[in-house]
Amino acid sequence: MKLDEGWVKINCDGAFDNNICGDFGVAENGVTRAGIGVLGRDDLRYVVAGKTCQVRVNSILEAEAIAVKEEVLLTIEKDYRQIILESDSIAMVKALTGKGASDWHIGPYIQEVLVTKGIFEGFKVEWISRKANCVVDWVAKEAKNGMCITNWVNQPLSSFVNILSKYGLPAPPNV
Repeated sequence: MKLDEGWVKINCDGAFDNNICGDFGVAENGVTRAGIGVLGRDDLRYVVAGKTCQVRVNSILEAEAIAVKEEVLLTIEKDYRQIILESDSIAMVKALTGKGASDWHIGPYIQEVLVTKGIFEGFKVEWISRKANCVVDWVAKEAKNGMCITNWVNQPLSSFVNILSKYGLPAPPNV
């Protein structure tokens, strides 16, 4: 879907692997290493913002909630005024749109996002299919596996450019 001029679409995802044990997965206290990815595109579909990081969480839902929170923080940092937040987590979209209850341990993340909603001129939350969210899913999985590089939006890895090209999306303008 084409965005109106001035709008930025921000996709997010969390990657979680509860089948891995030891230093790279489930810790003794049941907390698991996860990755989050946030990717912003402008009305021309160019990648204009992004963030990756590793986090320790109790569930995939918590990883998704942290990704949404980081999504909003990134839009504030970049001073975007009209945003569409997209997530492939139905539970997150329902919690953010008031169409469903949020799990108790993600409540603080949801509340933080909802409190900031008023500073935007336009604020929408939409569900996106997992297939359509595959680029940021790749970013989140790479973060989970340790790729938390800085400046990957302006100086992307060739593998990221290949993913963008595979799905017909323009690579960052500075490439």
